[in-house]
Amino acid sequence: MRLSDLVNLTADAAFVVGAGQRVLAANEAARNLMGIPEDQILGRACDELMGAGLPDGQCLCQTVDCPVYDALVRHEPVPLPWAEWQTRDGRRIPISGSVIAAPSREAGGEVALVTIHVRGATAPANATLDIRLLGPVALLAGGVPLPMPPRRRVLELLAYLAIAGPGGAQRDWIAEDLWPDESIDLSGPRLRVLLHGLRQLLNSAGPDVPLRRQGTMYVLDETPTLRIDAVDFETRAHAALRAGDGVGSPSAIEDALALYRGDFAAGEDFGAWATAHHRRLRRLYHDLLARAAVSFAVRGAIEQSVECCERALQSDPLQEQFQVALITYYGHLGRRTDARRQYEDYRRILRSEVGAQPSAVVERALMEALTAV
Repeated sequence: MRLSDLVNLTADAAFVVGAGQRVLAANEAARNLMGIPEDQILGRACDELMGAGLPDGQCLCQTVDCPVYDALVRHEPVPLPWAEWQTRDGRRIPISGSVIAAPSREAGGEVALVTIHVRGATAPANATLDIRLLGPVALLAGGVPLPMPPRRRVLELLAYLAIAGPGGAQRDWIAEDLWPDESIDLSGPRLRVLLHGLRQLLNSAGPDVPLRRQGTMYVLDETPTLRIDAVDFETRAHAALRAGDGVGSPSAIEDALALYRGDFAAGEDFGAWATAHHRRLRRLYHDLLARAAVSFAVRGAIEQSVECCERALQSDPLQEQFQVALITYYGHLGRRTDARRQYEDYRRILRSEVGAQPSAVVERALMEALTAV
């Protein structure tokens, strides 16, 4: 992995340390934190570089051995304690960090990636951490969006572990799904670097990172302050569909539907592993909309039934059940022109997408809508 790729793994300050504890690369955030240009960072000893900004005799290297050496030997992340960093203009800001070993052909072997996290005012203590997977992937602390990492692979790992739930995921499963064309041995070091990047991303919300390792499993712990919208949606949707008198509980259905901001990881180029989640959650979304449409119709709220069908068809216009239902509801409302238009739109989509014609069920729905009194 290239040194520039390593330091750009995170939006936090990061630099790479090689042989002799000398700095080989630094990202823009590190240069801004140090307040010095890149040519004054590269080649310097890392303890000298970091010690320059730590007042009152503080030291981040509070381990028996050098944390860089420790990380290279143990092949596990080495956390750095919280301390204060004094900026060039005299401000003191809280920082912490970690060190992880990473392979680099450019450096001729393993190097240490040192990441420095600055606690910002945007992440108050005990803030609720929201992982949003429905629609564009996002991470919020206390309702405030956190900066996304430059490497989208970190977001993919976040989504993978979040949707896995409290049972977590095996290390080998993650490697196989994220790098299906490579051996586990080759993908292992990359996964280690991504896990480090994910910890730094989660650390943006505070020091209590909910990611832990349990043997060969990686788990996002369930905590009172952690919310995952896809998991919450799935739980509420199943409960709503089981409730009530066969048409479900209207309020419970509407509450579940409100969580569905879009398809799973919309707009992200995740691997094939995401397809099953995308299909399952969208199918559940359609089940809710179908049940809601029936529930509204039973209560005589046909216009709201129409809205449910339109929402479903926005996500997938090839869903025949909603095309039939929408044409039928238009017939109940006396909207014959809309029923005809809907039929023609569906016929065009079928012809262009799959080269087919509307089924007899759709044709019959149209005829009944056009002749409804």
